Amino acid sequence: MVITETLSEKDFCKLVDDAQKGNPLAIEALIHHYEPDMKKMTWFIRMSHEDSMQSLKLMLMELIQSTATPT
Repeated sequence: MVITETLSEKDFCKLVDDAQKGNPLAIEALIHHYEPDMKKMTWFIRMSHEDSMQSLKLMLMELIQSTATPT
């Protein structure tokens, strides 16, 4: 799946749904989508850039999984 800078609401919802079902490509696409915002946030976190990026990515993945509807 190719991600552009702008996602339609339908495409975004599909990505989130796929990520919640455990699709690693969808999770990677969502991380890629939010990466520019996460890079900006690292300036405000008092740890190394790499560590803060890793923490933000992990938090995003945990958020996606925590809001998944059990099947």
